[in-house]
Amino acid sequence: MSSLVLLAALAAVFVLVGSVGTCVLRLLAPFVPSLAARGTAAPRGAPWLFASLALGPWLVAAATTTALVAPAFDTACHCGDHGLHHPHFCLVHPSFASPVAAAALVVLGLWAALVAPRLVGLARRLAVARRLARVAGTWPLVHVDGVAVRLGHCGRAGALTVGLLSPCVVFDRELWRRLDGAERRAVVHHEAHHQRRRDPLTLFVLYLASSLALVPLGDRILRAWRHAAELACDAHAAERVGDGAEVAAALVSVDRWRDTIDGPEIGRLAALGVATEDHLERRVLTLLAAPPRRSGAARSDVLGVVLVGVVALALAAAWPGDALHHAVESAVGLFVR
Repeated sequence: MSSLVLLAALAAVFVLVGSVGTCVLRLLAPFVPSLAARGTAAPRGAPWLFASLALGPWLVAAATTTALVAPAFDTACHCGDHGLHHPHFCLVHPSFASPVAAAALVVLGLWAALVAPRLVGLARRLAVARRLARVAGTWPLVHVDGVAVRLGHCGRAGALTVGLLSPCVVFDRELWRRLDGAERRAVVHHEAHHQRRRDPLTLFVLYLASSLALVPLGDRILRAWRHAAELACDAHAAERVGDGAEVAAALVSVDRWRDTIDGPEIGRLAALGVATEDHLERRVLTLLAAPPRRSGAARSDVLGVVLVGVVALALAAAWPGDALHHAVESAVGLFVR
């Protein structure tokens, strides 16, 4: 029973630290210049930066929770060194966390009540995206410069990348017919970069991180990441076709046909596919303003951030370890004795 109390206490600390960090980030976001998005202005920054901002509070929460249990990995218990003026989080003496039990249950109960509906909604969106990925797997397959593309009736002019672990490029059949060869190449290479970067997986993780907080992160940072990812894929497409103007023309053509194709909006329902028409003017001007440049290696933003987080967890367990452990216990002791 005492072990369950300790587990609940650790979970409550994780939830509170992540939620407080997320709330602070949400409050500060409107004042961060790189996140500004007024009028035709768009957020500025690399995709990995915005992914790091969204996941940062939960990485800090994970490091804090790791530090709480890290001293217990030593040969001796640290409870005697810290005194009994605050609750203790100790794997050797889990009963010492009992003063936190009531508060932890309140926090976890409130968290479950607020977060459960969001997670259900996210699960539904994931189910729709998975269903589209399965359906798209049966559509005719064509290849453009070695990129596999599924052609089908998306119900709305566009191309998108769907699937978390094995993403595929989906192209609306009617839009394919209306675009010329150069425009098709530009759009396909744009989506192929989403595919190689595993952007649907990143988007899912960012939505999940936002949903887990007591107060959700909001759309500002998520929109900033999506726009930065679109710019990165535009740059890759311009590099592959050799002319940013051709990619810009393709974007304008897709936007022109977007609302002229009727049918069930399968593309709209694929909530975890990466497809957005936001900041079209900024994207076109960016493509026209600079010659094609190397877009860099395609890597997943979220996997890179998680790798950094794993290193941070290791550091939290090794150093400052006991100091952070005691600091968190003392902070909890200000509210619960």
